[in-house]
Amino acid sequence: MKNKDKATIILFPTTDMPKVGDIVRTDANNFLLLDKSYPKSEFDKLIKFEIYILTIESIKDGDWYYHDDCIKKKVKGYQNSNGRKIIYTTDGQLIDDNVQELSYNFVVTILDDLNNSTLKDLYYDLRLVNPTGRIVNIFDATQNHSQCKWTYKLYYGGVEEQPSKSFKSKSEISIADKKLLLTDFINNLDDESINELFKRYVDFWEL
Repeated sequence: MKNKDKATIILFPTTDMPKVGDIVRTDANNFLLLDKSYPKSEFDKLIKFEIYILTIESIKDGDWYYHDDCIKKKVKGYQNSNGRKIIYTTDGQLIDDNVQELSYNFVVTILDDLNNSTLKDLYYDLRLVNPTGRIVNIFDATQNHSQCKWTYKLYYGGVEEQPSKSFKSKSEISIADKKLLLTDFINNLDDESINELFKRYVDFWEL
């Protein structure tokens, strides 16, 4: 794949008690996104995991990286040439520290392929984008580069990752993500529930 570098996917266990929306491993060694249908009495039997996307890029001060089965942040003056830089994750602590967040759809695809032993190659590239997300030519003198930022893009099985809803708390979810959540909710309703929801909508707005 021209102009793209290979990345590595790892799932790393945590000691946190899992909650709805977390990635967990079951007794059957399957990975899933925990939802409300799973019995709460069984939560203590589950192991919470986070996904990290690793590269062999050089690790700079402030970067998060994986080394010796640990997730670490490089501090100034400390040299480490053996770690793997983390460029994407589901880990909220790293996301809050500006590591890019994996999308919901990407995570679901990875977990399905992992459970079916059909993981595909993962590649990435680094691009400069403006505030609207448009890719910018670094040599374009007409563009105000001070408003641009470098960002990573993933390609799984040759397909570019597309934005979807995230794992952020409800207070942090954007309007676009809220629309995706509502769309998913409606798509999973049966006909009777949709009719009831529509009736309430009509009554509320007095249509």
